[in-house]
Amino acid sequence: PSLAELLLEVPYGELYARPLLDLPTKEAVACLLLALQRREPELRGHARGALRVGLAETELRAALALAGRLGGPTTQEVVNRTLAASHRP
Repeated sequence: PSLAELLLEVPYGELYARPLLDLPTKEAVACLLLALQRREPELRGHARGALRVGLAETELRAALALAGRLGGPTTQEVVNRTLAASHRP
């Protein structure tokens, strides 16, 4: 397999295929972790994906609020920008 295939297959194929958590929950966890790491571009993509796979906006906001509280002011700024971007068309 090519590097691009491996980069997609390992995290998304193997990890996301595990049955213990449903996909919306996996995306909520991913969003929380990406917010704590301040990985803003990835967080925006996963936030959109979380909503597409059925995570309610209130659940996404709750996960991001938790990240903002745990991560402090800089993380809260990332969360605020991500939530603002989620309301743009």
